[in-house]
Amino acid sequence: MNKDKKDYRLRFWKPDTEPLTGIDILLPAKSRVTVMIKKGDEFHYGVFMACFTRKVMKPLLARAAAP
Repeated sequence: MNKDKKDYRLRFWKPDTEPLTGIDILLPAKSRVTVMIKKGDEFHYGVFMACFTRKVMKPLLARAAAP
């Protein structure tokens, strides 16, 4: 649960991989998120400030849309 007035990103990635290969999940201000992970799976995670600007989001959206 995020009790702050700021948005955060939760980043999950598999062991022995780079964090940038993982997935980011938005944890909105004054809100909560549920993340389900398959039993037996192992992940590392980090909590980061969510800095979403048009300059940052454009490459992310383009990469997400690629097949």
